[in-house]
Amino acid sequence: MVKMEDLEKKLFDQSWTYKNREKIIKKMQSSQYDVVIIGAGITGAGIAREAAMRNLNVAVVDMQDFSAGTSSRSTKMAHGGLRYIAYGETNLVKSAT
Repeated sequence: MVKMEDLEKKLFDQSWTYKNREKIIKKMQSSQYDVVIIGAGITGAGIAREAAMRNLNVAVVDMQDFSAGTSSRSTKMAHGGLRYIAYGETNLVKSAT
């Protein structure tokens, strides 16, 4: 299994802001991925985490910012839910739904 520090670097190595969007898109276009996840809600984030834990090269794409759609409104836990998933606290996410 991957260490948490390595996973965080893999998941959060770029600052996903509008200022970096073009740079990130160019990097993604010139890279190869084992898994491409369409949808950056809580389900997509969980799948991305699991794939990254298995040392797969993962890309997550969405038409909006991460957790901006249904995940931002359904449980009111998108931010906390992502944090819980990153630390493996899936029972907390499950109990919040």
